[in-house]
Formats: sequence, C-alpha cells, structure tokens
Amino acid sequence: MKLPYQVFNKLLSPSSKWKFVFLIFLSAIAALLETLSVSMILPYVLALSDPEAILENSLVRILSRWLSMNQENVVYILSAGLALVFLLKNLYLWALDVAKRKFVMQESFSTRKRVYQIYLNKPYAYFLTHHSQDITNMICYYVTWVFGTLQNLLTFFSEILVLILLMGLMVKVNAVITLVVFAISSGFFLITRKPLKTKLEALGRQINKTHDKMTKSVSQSINGIREIKLLQLEDKTLEDFDAYKEGKVDAEVQQSALLSVQKRMTEVFAIFVILFCVLLCVHMESTASMFSTLALVAMVMLRLRPGLNQIFHCLNYFSTCTPSLRKLNNIINSQDASWESVKEKPLSFQHAIQVENLCYSYDGTHPVLADVNMTIPKGSIIGLKGMSGGGKTTFANILLGLLQPDAGSVRVDGTDIHEHRAAWFPLVSYIPQDIFLMDSTIRDNVVFFREQDDSRVWDALEKAQLYDFVKALPHGLDTVVGEKGVRLSGGQRQRLGIARAVYQDAQVFIFDEPTAALDETLEKDIMDVVFSLENRTIILIAHRLHTLNRCDRIYEVGDLRVQEAGHVLD
Repeated sequence: MKLPYQVFNKLLSPSSKWKFVFLIFLSAIAALLETLSVSMILPYVLALSDPEAILENSLVRILSRWLSMNQENVVYILSAGLALVFLLKNLYLWALDVAKRKFVMQESFSTRKRVYQIYLNKPYAYFLTHHSQDITNMICYYVTWVFGTLQNLLTFFSEILVLILLMGLMVKVNAVITLVVFAISSGFFLITRKPLKTKLEALGRQINKTHDKMTKSVSQSINGIREIKLLQLEDKTLEDFDAYKEGKVDAEVQQSALLSVQKRMTEVFAIFVILFCVLLCVHMESTASMFSTLALVAMVMLRLRPGLNQIFHCLNYFSTCTPSLRKLNNIINSQDASWESVKEKPLSFQHAIQVENLCYSYDGTHPVLADVNMTIPKGSIIGLKGMSGGGKTTFANILLGLLQPDAGSVRVDGTDIHEHRAAWFPLVSYIPQDIFLMDSTIRDNVVFFREQDDSRVWDALEKAQLYDFVKALPHGLDTVVGEKGVRLSGGQRQRLGIARAVYQDAQVFIFDEPTAALDETLEKDIMDVVFSLENRTIILIAHRLHTLNRCDRIYEVGDLRVQEAGHVLD
C-alpha cells in the first residue's frame, strides 16, 4: 500500500484528494446499507417461522402501531420493506459506481496530460537516449494500469468496511461463531497472500517488458514499411513479432490462472465455513435459534464471498501493477523544472551570435566539441562542412539552444541563449533534411500550432516558391499531405519546411543537410530559395561543397574543433 500512496499523493491535486475522501465516505454509507439489508434477513426469517415472536421485537412493535401491523400482514409488510431496502441500496450502489468511475477516468486523463507535460519539459538530450515508443507506452498504457489501482483502492476500502460491519453484526448474533470464522479467514488469507504477491509482481514485470518490445517492433516495422516491402520481409517481420507470443501469452495465462484459482478457493472456503458453522450451531444452540443464526451466517457468507473475492482481486491487482507504479513514480520524480515552458520577451538580435570557449560531450564521457570560438554576424550566411559524425548537427543543436554545453556559452548580443531559451526560440528555426510533417493540411503544417493567418500562410508559401503548386491544388491550403508528407515530393517537403520557418518569422535559419536527398536540379531550386531569403541569418550544414558556394564564411567541423575554412571559392 505504501507505493500506491506515494504515487497518488504526488499525482492528485488537493481538490482531487478531497473527492477521494468523499468517495470513501460515500462507500461507508454503502457499507451501512449493505449491513442493513443483510441484518433485515434475520427478522424476516423469524417472521416466516414464527410471526408472533417477531411482534415482540421493540422496533417491530413501533412499526406495527404506526402501520397497523398484525400477525396476518406482518410478513407482507416486512417483505415489501425488505424489497424496498434492497432496491434503494442497489440504486445507491449503482450511482456510487458511476461516480467512482467518473472520478478515476477524469484523474487518469489529467495524469496522462501531466506525464505528457513532464516528457515535453525534458531536455532535448533525453529524447536522444530514450525510445519514443517507451514514452507512448507510459502515457497511453501504464497510466491506465496505474489508475486501475485507484479504482481498486476505492473498491478495497468499500469492501473492507462491509466486511467489518458484517462481522460486527455476526458478533452480536453469535460471538463464538464470528471469532471462529475470523480466525479461519485470517489463516486462509495469510497462507495464500504471500506466494501470490511475489509471483504476480514478477508476472507484471514480464508482461510490461514484453508489451514494450511488441509495440517497439510494430512501430519500427511501420516506419520501415518501404524497406520491408522491397525486401519482401513481411513473413520475417511476422516471425519476429511471433517471438513475443510465448513470453506474453504464458505470463498472462499464468496471471489469469493465479487470479482464478484464488477466486475458486474463496468460494470453496465460504462453503466450508458455512458447513462448519452448521456443525457448531448443532452443538451450541436450540433448533429455533439455530435456524435464524444459520440463515444470517449463510446470508453474510453469500455477501462476503464476492466481497472477499473483490478484496483479493484488489490486492492481487496492486501486486501486478507494482512495476507500472514504479515506472510512473520514477517519471514523476524526474521532473526537470529548468526546461519548463515559460513566457519571455524575445531577445533583441541586432549584431552577432558569439560562440565562446564552447565544449560539449555526450554523457560527459564522449567529447564532441572542445574550445570552440566563432562569431556569426547578423544577416550573414555561414556554411558548416565536415565528415559525418564530426559534430555538425550537435553544434547546430547547441546553437538552437536544445543541447546544454558542458562549458562555454552561445551569446546573442551578449545574452546567453541557454539561460534564456524561451526568449531565443522565437528567433530561430530549424530545417532538417527530413522535415517533420503532420498528417494534416498544408495550412496546419505551415502554421504549426501558432495563430492562424491565411494571408501570412500564402506569403510564406510564395517565399518558399510553393505558392503556384498549392494554388493549383483542388483543395488548396486544405490539402492533406499524409503521414510524414508522403503525398508530397522531397523538394515540396523541403519548401513546406522553409515556409513554416518563414511563417514563424524567425531571424536565424539553420539548415541541416536540406538537399542531401535531392538531385542536382532540385538541389539548385531549393538553394535558390534559401539564398533568396532576405534579412535572415543563415547557418547551412552540407556535405557537398558546391552547396556552400554562396556562403559568406565556411567552417570545418571535426576533431573536436570548428575552424574557419574561408570561402569555398578561395
């Protein structure tokens, strides 16, 4: 119980905690109604067996005077009363179940949003070392599991209250039988709980691990569907997927079997308890009192059997869900406030970007850049060349403000961009070789969640030399580009990325191998677009030297350094 408490104490807001407490209070009322409905069985059975005796009950005497009850109609009135109590009780329980479910679903969605926000606020470097599918699983899969725990906590407290009240009712009727039932039940719980808890936790870890691998396999195969089709690897891909069957199916079958066997054991246990109580009553009570006592015991056990199953189910669910709770707890504890989105006035960029004594290494062990110094005047076009893996993209990510340098700084007119990321980001735009496009309209991909202005969209498309193409489309700006822009050519995707940057009204454009996958004609067209951008500071990364032939300065990136190489035509 400690781990669920820690997790939900962090997740639930103060108002949500009060709602949870209120639901526990409503569950207590439900437990009282359960006890009341069961307690009415005893006088009802007495009324059936001896109508005169029931009229001696003080409560029944009061009701008989008020309702004009007599020996003839007492059974009818008690029957109607019993039916009414059970009807009202079940209506109340239904409403309570709906309220519980609504609370859990609302909190589950709020937590998904919060976990999503935690991931979005993580440093860019985090995403370089974590699989995207693991993040998706945490938000969409594990949070669901965890909030199943919250649902089960509410059920657990409710059933425990019912158990306590019903046992109290039995104590009043026959304390000896109650103590015997309690002792046997406690022994049954202690014997079965420990081995089940350990095994279910292990199965929970195995199921989660296999689920993660399966979703990664599907994600990777969908992303690589072109290669799979060309190489005719459909069967091999299915074989790889099928390899997870044994681990996942076996674990889930074992889990189901363990949960089922306890349910069946509880039912058998309840029958044995009832039979044991019969034998006790035979030796301890008269026939008349034995009949009413056994009726109450039978009714209590019939109510407790599903209740005990629910309690065991909740405890077993907690064990199965423990690995998911730990995962979520780790994510909550890993919040990085330094990357949370804040509002800042955009930086003033009037003179130059100054890189001073810059050093960077991955994980503090693999140096990529060391003691880098350079100046990028406003309005200049800077080229970066070098071998693959030399650090060009890493350097670009540092200039973007996405990677934090180990030492040194990047300053815009004297202001450190890494200390004022939110003020720097509006000024800079990144156009990679593989443009990220949503499966949405051209308009949405240009605007990209910012304030929409169609006149600015058309202006951006014109500057990216995509205006005529979009204008000729039947649906114009409402044309859907497909997932990753599959309905556009490579050149059109690049132009759309440039249009997005223009719409942002960025002052600094960083192009990372924008034409590496294009033929020479398309490359020339795209570079014409790039170099036609006015009043922009452009940093251009390329392998092909002729791509950089119109740059003001060219720098060589490699061997931990960024060194000026002059002009390509020098």
